[in-house]
Amino acid sequence: MKNPERAISTLTGMVHGLFMTVQSLAKTHPNRNAFLNELEIAAQLGLANLEPHPIDDSVIVGFQHVIDGVRKAANSAT
Repeated sequence: MKNPERAISTLTGMVHGLFMTVQSLAKTHPNRNAFLNELEIAAQLGLANLEPHPIDDSVIVGFQHVIDGVRKAANSAT
């Protein structure tokens, strides 16, 4: 893509789509505790992989926002 603004908009749409998909999976997973355990492991590994790189704080904020949203979705499952 030659237009950076369009590329960012496309990426935003892709991330939002993935986020909503994962929330759906979290809500319907047959074993909520196992899902939440795996989510915590993935969150810790994800943060550990980000730490050695020079990144803006907004990356960490965004990462935490996604993890928290998925955790809330899993916890709201009946």
